[in-house]
Amino acid sequence: MPARRIGDQLPRSATSAGANFEECRGTFSRADFCNRLQIALKEMREALYWLRVIEQSGLCDGNADLVDLLDKATQLRAIQGKSTLTARRKPET
Repeated sequence: MPARRIGDQLPRSATSAGANFEECRGTFSRADFCNRLQIALKEMREALYWLRVIEQSGLCDGNADLVDLLDKATQLRAIQGKSTLTARRKPET
């Protein structure tokens, strides 16, 4: 049963991150843009959490794809974090 719960949560958080990032493109204010970026970052962190749970639980023991996915997710989270900080610090024009 826990594997099924993880299997439900991971796609939800991962797709939510992408959807919120896409929504940034349609915002009308810097505040809304920054808010959407922050939400996308939060969802990326959650998706990364679920990937770590999968790794540590041994559900995909020794799976090279999981290792690669964790690496890419970590990089994306770092990029998104920097983008969010930059957007919040940049003065509105």
